[in-house]
Amino acid sequence: MRRLLLATIAAMMLAATLATACAPQAPPVAPAPPPAAGAAPAGTAREAWQTQWENLKAGARKEGVIVVVSGAAAAMRSVGMDKHLSDQFGVTLEFTAGLPSEVIPKILAERRAGLYLEDIVLTGGANAIGHLKPAGVLENLDQILFLPEAIDPKAWYIGEIPFVDKEHTSVATLAIAKANITINTSMVNRDEIKSYNDLLNPKWKGKIVLTDPTKAGGGNAFFASMAGGLMDLNFMRELGKQQPVIGRNDRLNAEVVAKGKYPILLGGREEIAKEFVDAGAPLELIIPKEGTYTTASSSVVTMLKNAPHPNAARLIANWLLTTEGGIFLSKAYGGHSARVDVPTEWVLPSQVRQPGVKYLRTDSEEYAVKQNEYQKVAAEMYAELLK
Repeated sequence: MRRLLLATIAAMMLAATLATACAPQAPPVAPAPPPAAGAAPAGTAREAWQTQWENLKAGARKEGVIVVVSGAAAAMRSVGMDKHLSDQFGVTLEFTAGLPSEVIPKILAERRAGLYLEDIVLTGGANAIGHLKPAGVLENLDQILFLPEAIDPKAWYIGEIPFVDKEHTSVATLAIAKANITINTSMVNRDEIKSYNDLLNPKWKGKIVLTDPTKAGGGNAFFASMAGGLMDLNFMRELGKQQPVIGRNDRLNAEVVAKGKYPILLGGREEIAKEFVDAGAPLELIIPKEGTYTTASSSVVTMLKNAPHPNAARLIANWLLTTEGGIFLSKAYGGHSARVDVPTEWVLPSQVRQPGVKYLRTDSEEYAVKQNEYQKVAAEMYAELLK
């Protein structure tokens, strides 16, 4: 009986083996190809930034406050930025307002005393690079910026985030075209000033107003852009031989040209010229064939180290670089955003960048440093005119 059972089991095993051997085989499954170098697994990149963004929003809402240093506090409130941040993120926007010459020393003195009161600073490139960065108080924004809309290189007019410095501590959020020659059209034919070299015509000797190039502002920016790229230092030396009148008050500079006392103003402010134009003055803003420069004004975004509200600070640093943040900044400052997707209907036409025009970036670290140096050069070059 036992022999019969063993024989039966053996026969069954042999039959199963033969059946398996004779059955058609499924094709082998090919292994999945390895991911491309540097590629994230499908679906994880989007989830990562979204998760980080939601965590920041939750943290910012818990902190409830962000403190921003800016001279444009009133303008930001006037366009509703404070209400928007409160409604959207649950964050109260508080300002430390004042001139850079007042607030930057205040920040540095506080930090030397171990006080960390502010989160974000909106200022000019020369202030960020000349004072805050050397003091070691600025964050590297490569570690802060992550929102895809903010860091997309195609969103920016230069094809990349417009960092001011190589260490990426500061971003120029505006790139305002500067029409830096204002003429009285009842005294100057538009065709007479096609090139900066036309300003050297002897007929204009003693008839040009130049905004003071030894002080921060339009005159210094004009001098630096001319000497440092659009023309050269020799051009500014020759311009000095034209004996321009050095004007220290922006409104008065525009007024004397609007009233016909002088025909030409260099380094003037477009918004003041517009006021006179709206009142009927025959003023026109000109960009010669050599081009002009762009400025970020005081819209350069920086984040302070050891920010007292770190989640809110990171959140707002990213948000300011989005389209929505760019709209608020552009409206507050009245200037052309460095983003290509921000509308311009509220920007003065003369400040909107145009195709085919050469624009020299003066919001880079190189030119921020040069602007400070050129104040001294201008003081020496125009010493007799400044008396």
